[in-house]
This record gives sequence, C-alpha cells and structure tokens, in this order.
Amino acid sequence: MRFAMPRLPSIKLPRYFLKPSPKMAAAVIEPTAHQLAMMDSLADVASWAKLSGPIDHPGSMAGSLFKLMGVLPDLSESGDGWQDLCTFANIDPEDFNAELQTWQYADMQDSEQADGMNVDPEGYTPRLSVRPKPADKGYARAAFNAARIRAKIIPSRADKKTESDYKLLLEETAVTTAKDVAASNAADKVTAMKDKVKLAEVVDVTLGAEIPLMPDSEFEIMWNRFRKIILRPPDEDEAPSQQQLTALSHLLLVMSCYVDFAQWCAHHFRNLKAFKCAGVVPGPRDSNGLQTYIQQEYKGPPDYSFWWAAWRVFQAAMIMAGACTPTYLKRYAKMIRNYNAQFTDAAGTNPLWAFLYQCDNRYRREHLPRMLRAANLRLNRLMLRSPNGEAKLYHELIDGSGEEVRRQITLGIFICP
Repeated sequence: MRFAMPRLPSIKLPRYFLKPSPKMAAAVIEPTAHQLAMMDSLADVASWAKLSGPIDHPGSMAGSLFKLMGVLPDLSESGDGWQDLCTFANIDPEDFNAELQTWQYADMQDSEQADGMNVDPEGYTPRLSVRPKPADKGYARAAFNAARIRAKIIPSRADKKTESDYKLLLEETAVTTAKDVAASNAADKVTAMKDKVKLAEVVDVTLGAEIPLMPDSEFEIMWNRFRKIILRPPDEDEAPSQQQLTALSHLLLVMSCYVDFAQWCAHHFRNLKAFKCAGVVPGPRDSNGLQTYIQQEYKGPPDYSFWWAAWRVFQAAMIMAGACTPTYLKRYAKMIRNYNAQFTDAAGTNPLWAFLYQCDNRYRREHLPRMLRAANLRLNRLMLRSPNGEAKLYHELIDGSGEEVRRQITLGIFICP
C-alpha cells in the first residue's frame, strides 16, 4: 500500500528575510563627534574599529586590510597620515565590498605553535593565513565607514534627519516663524501708531494726514546744519521739535511752507494751541467788487510778541530744513516788526494787529504756494537754457513778499478808522 505524502502549502517569506532592509544595511556603527575629531590617520581609524595589529605590517588584521585595498601607510616622520586616511576613504564602496570577500590575515597564536617556522620578528607569518570572522568584517566595514565620514565624503547619521523628523522640523519652524511674524507685525503696528505725526495737531487744522516721524539720524543732521550756519545751537525757545521738523519737511515737498502760528510754537506739546485774536480782517467782496472788512475773532497769535515767538521756531526750522537762508527770514520778520511798531499806540497796543497777522497769514498760506509754482516754471526754463543754473526759490519768495504785504496793509489802513 502506497501512501501519498501530503503536499505542504508554499510559504511566502517576508521580504526582509530575503533581502536586507535599508535600515539593516545601514546599521554600521559610527564614531561620535568627539571620536571623529581625534581621527587624523589610519592608525586612529583602525584603533577605533578594533582592527588589531600594526597598520604597516602586511600580516596583521589592520595591515592586511589596508594592503588589500592598495593603501600603504607611511609611518615615517615625513609621512602624511591624513593623506593616507583620505586615500582609504576615497575607495569605491563596491570595490571595497568585493575585495573584502578575499581578505585574509595571519593568526599570531597559530604562528607561535608552528615550531617557529617562517616566523618574522613581529610574530606573524603570512604562510599561516586564516579567513576573517564575520565580526572582523564588521570591524573592517566600520573602519571604512568612519574614514568616509571623517573625510566628509558621506554625512554622519547624527547629521541626517529622517523624513518624519524633517517634516516635524518644518512644522515647528513654520509655527515659530508665524509667531515671530505676528509679534513683529504687532510691534511694527504699535511703533507705527506711536511714531506718527498728525499734521492737524502740528501745522494746520485743515490737514488730516498722518506721516511717519523722521528718523533720529535725519533729525540730527538737520540739527547740525543749524549749528553750522548760525554757529551756535538753537535756543530753548526757538528749537523745533522732531514732530515739527517732520511736518515742515513734508510741506516743503508739496510746494508749501505754511504753518498756523496758532499751533506752531516752542514746546508745542505743552503749550495751548488755541490762541485767540480779535480785530478787523478782510471779508468778502461786495456787489460792486470792492473788498470789505469785518470785525472777527479767530485763532492766531493775539499780538506781535506771540507772533515773534512762533516765527523764531519757524525760522530755525526753515534753516534746519535747508529751505531758506537766515538773511531772507530775518528781513521778512523785520518788515512785520516795523509795521507793528508803526501802528502801535502809546499804550503799547496795536489795534491793527489782527489785520497785519491776516496779511502775513494769507501770504504764507495762499500767495506763497502760487508764487512758488510760478518760480518753479521759471526755474525749469532756466535749467533748459543752463543745466547748471541754480535758483533759491524760497529765498526770493520770502524776500519779495514785502510788496504783497505792503499793498494789503496800506489798503486796510486807508479804509479802517
């Protein structure tokens, strides 16, 4: 009777039994960062990898490996241990693995038992060769891997990041960056709100714009310009603030230098900005086209002393901004002072001060920008004819304002009691 053997089911082995996984293939020990720093020669590499024997003897474990790979270490005083290490590290990994399969070295204990036949002074005999054990091949691979890491041919696993670690690092970096950006934006917003100049609070209530405060370095340059021209620092009661200089510099860029003396004054942050002035001022024209004058109270310097205090700050600011030289500014101020003195009574009061200030105010606010634009047109024509021509516009306008102011003052005096 014949029995049929049962057919065993085929078993499909997992892939990791058939072929080493990348993790298993990469499982070669590596030196630490401190150990790497101490490796400067093949002797250091062999000592760390537990390759016994002198590296220059062809029968030792270390020497036979290096000889097999074609590296002959030079241990003389003129030898370069680092060059030998780099030569060993530059071997192609495939060539190294192929040659490693034929590696053999001499066993010292066997040679001692061979009745001293063919034994060299070091105790090794090439005749009695043994095949390396698997652990010895592991030492050889570790030495080769350490040399390649030390020579910067391959990175250390400690320097690598796995894909998951890299993604986690990116996420953490993104979160940190987002927090930093948010904090920076909040700080910039606070700084921007803090370092803004409201033109309505500094120069003119009719201007609603807010401009960034000029940097401290630019403010220092303007301050030094005044010292260079006047040969002294500005007095306490004539020194403009950083906010005032910022506002005036902005106005100069848009063809204007008008500032309201009801607000513009020394220490403008702590002084009242609602000075009141009452008197006769120019009104609308009548049906016949003649100018009328009315009694009115408005914001402005109440007398010449307040005007002079505001003008000193304005004069210093114009010099700091490089918009006008002191001569023309002083000439204009002298004209206002002479008119004020001319119509001041014995009690020291000028009943026409309100009208005088209105003439000054309207000239600086209405006529000066118009005259400046006309002067710019003249300047453009001048530069077309002479590219090197220069014109000091504000100088000419401030100096030429006398005729306009004199015309309005004379007309006012003629019709006012």
